[in-house]
Amino acid sequence: MAAGTGRLADRADAWARAAEGVAARLDAWWTAPDPRRDRVVTILSACGYGLALSALLLVFLLPDSDGGLGYDAHSYYVAGQNVLHGQALYWPTTIDAYGPYRYPPLFAQLWAPFTVLPELAFTWLWRAVCGLSLYYLAGSFRALGLWLLLPFTITELSSANVTFPVAAMTLAAFRGDARWLPWAALLKIGPVMAAPFIWLRRPARRRELLASTIVMTVVVGVSVAIDPGAWSGYIASFGWQGPSELHGSGLLSILPTAETDFALRATIAAAIVAIAVLRDWSPLAYVATAVAVPTLWLNRLSVLLATPRATDAPARRPAAAEAADERADSAARSAGPAPA
Repeated sequence: MAAGTGRLADRADAWARAAEGVAARLDAWWTAPDPRRDRVVTILSACGYGLALSALLLVFLLPDSDGGLGYDAHSYYVAGQNVLHGQALYWPTTIDAYGPYRYPPLFAQLWAPFTVLPELAFTWLWRAVCGLSLYYLAGSFRALGLWLLLPFTITELSSANVTFPVAAMTLAAFRGDARWLPWAALLKIGPVMAAPFIWLRRPARRRELLASTIVMTVVVGVSVAIDPGAWSGYIASFGWQGPSELHGSGLLSILPTAETDFALRATIAAAIVAIAVLRDWSPLAYVATAVAVPTLWLNRLSVLLATPRATDAPARRPAAAEAADERADSAARSAGPAPA
């Protein structure tokens, strides 16, 4: 048994080393000056924006178009309306049913004021938040265009799920700001996998992670006090949806039911995090957060494109220091060359 475990650990370590090597080569290729590559990337990025624009035009020009209502945004809108009208947020249903709200009551309570808008306006407002999150994940407008080349990205924007905002909050934790990680984990359990890595490998962020967790706990406590029945329904919903069989186009599963499949993927994600902690490799820990979501849909794997960015952001110099350097450079240019 010990020998088998040792071989598995050696194999995992070899995979981690190979992945690190591939990541290093990709980073070197991407950052090295290459005008030809830059032109190709710019053209591809423009094609991505062209695809997104075409999809947008279809939304408004097709005769039977609904104007861009989102599959997942619909459930958020209905949940907000239920909060405003004092109706139940949860009821017995399968995990693949259309419409039911599957997130904590707190977020329905926060969304509720915006649901006084028509559903279409609410959907596009939330989709704009998803788009801003996608920009953060990509890192630049040019990279965003490359993301849009993948149909999965446009599909996820179309459904307006919380996928991109959750991924952006998770990525921020790896890049230096862990304040949003507890909120991301409350929405989708997967970001919990980032916490051990941040705590053990980035000790400077422990204080903000702990403080944010305390604040979130207090806010959740207030939410429970406002509507304890909603939280009881939320907890009960796990029992309703857990035994559901997983089927559907684009749904990725290893085991047949929601609860068993999630348990297996969470175990795999925990093993991935353990390797990431041992190797101090944050991109691998970021991958684990995507693996451990409650249900894994193919189009939601698009967030893995941000994996290379799941590293510490370069430290920025104070603005005053940069301004002083610019003034010094300007003065040097004005003075001209020094006399021989």
